[in-house]
Amino acid sequence: MKNKYYIISLFLLSILFFNFSFGFVNSYNDDNIDVNDDNDKLNDAFKEVNKRDIEIDIGENEIHVESTRRSDVEKDQINVLIAYDEDGISIGIKYKSKFEAESEFELVFGISFREIIEFVDIEDEDGNYYPEFDHTVQKLQLNNFKPVIYENLSISSDSTLHCLKIQAKNNAFTAHIYFVEEFAVIENSLITPTQMKIDIAISNFDYMNESSQLALYTKLDSEVDFEEEDVTNDEKDDYSSNEKGIITTINNYTGFFTWKENADIDEISKKISVSEIVAGEHGQKLYINYPRGEHIYHESKLGIEGLLKSIDEPSFPTDLIILMIVIGAISTSVAYSAYYVIHTSPTKKRKRDREKYFRKNFQKEKLKEPYNGKLAILMLEEENAIEKLSQIENINITILPEDFFEIINRFEWEENEKSEFINEMLALSPYERKLILEEMLKRSNLIKWF
Repeated sequence: MKNKYYIISLFLLSILFFNFSFGFVNSYNDDNIDVNDDNDKLNDAFKEVNKRDIEIDIGENEIHVESTRRSDVEKDQINVLIAYDEDGISIGIKYKSKFEAESEFELVFGISFREIIEFVDIEDEDGNYYPEFDHTVQKLQLNNFKPVIYENLSISSDSTLHCLKIQAKNNAFTAHIYFVEEFAVIENSLITPTQMKIDIAISNFDYMNESSQLALYTKLDSEVDFEEEDVTNDEKDDYSSNEKGIITTINNYTGFFTWKENADIDEISKKISVSEIVAGEHGQKLYINYPRGEHIYHESKLGIEGLLKSIDEPSFPTDLIILMIVIGAISTSVAYSAYYVIHTSPTKKRKRDREKYFRKNFQKEKLKEPYNGKLAILMLEEENAIEKLSQIENINITILPEDFFEIINRFEWEENEKSEFINEMLALSPYERKLILEEMLKRSNLIKWF
């Protein structure tokens, strides 16, 4: 019977250990592989600490965007001004690390899309536009736009995706601009709260040459020259792939403009070409060159590197293995304790004490058999029995009612089970034995015989 208790104890401990360990792994996988089913593969705590509050103010031919770190610790501010007028679509960014009115902006830079150029690549046929060598067919100035279209969508219960659409009146050029208050996946691209996504769309361009292609003239604005970046910061962080870009660094803060190396040309992904940075009288510029097509769609991003706050994440699997070892040790200790308690119960101890006493004080021929219930009667018949009993510390004499064994025999138990049950009952008081027997008889429908 006690063996059954021991097995059950081990079984329950095993279930507890397995469920705890399995739950920890699931939690980790849940905290470190697919959070909220949004496929961004980011930890919840990391996403939370980098959330931002974004306010958008749309005026005539310009949009003001203010982005502030939501956390109460180390608040900062990103200001964005988007202007769409006779100079094209200009996007300027200013950043300051302290959210204070009197503090100065530590990084200022921007880009602007000025015109679309139709050209024939006759110099080296590398797909890049060189004004001095290639044949310029026409230039379409981006200087006349429709009213901006604004829409906001929910990313989560407390974060928003802000969408802006700026389109030329002739519909040839459209800029889709997205701001996010927390990490979000937009059209299979992961966007962070410290950057904006800019999707460039050129549609139904009125070509004048059958063998021409298009280039987008992009002006660069910064106090410090831009430099090319072969491996972008998002690629290093595994947030993106197949990107190229340029960066500018001021006061140890780095602004960037990156673009996908492929664009959708009439719904077919094709490689694009971007010229080297060209220094001119009015600053730096570059040309983004697209293969010929009726519908061109190209993804790019503009933002600031190094603003995302990291968190201390548990290392896996080392910490988990250590935890499992500790749990295993505790479980083994508990199991051993349960085994020890069961196998050193008062009933067992009293039985051993009795046997030791009988062998020491009654070593006669008739008592050389192992201890059993009859030995107690024989002990009481000895001379000076009461005096001898008083010398024993751990011994109890239990007197059972006449009907005790009659009741026990009503249960269809094996002999060894009866023997173990009787030994357990001997450790109880008469009142406790009576309650247990009554309950057992009730449950076995034998109460009518009691």
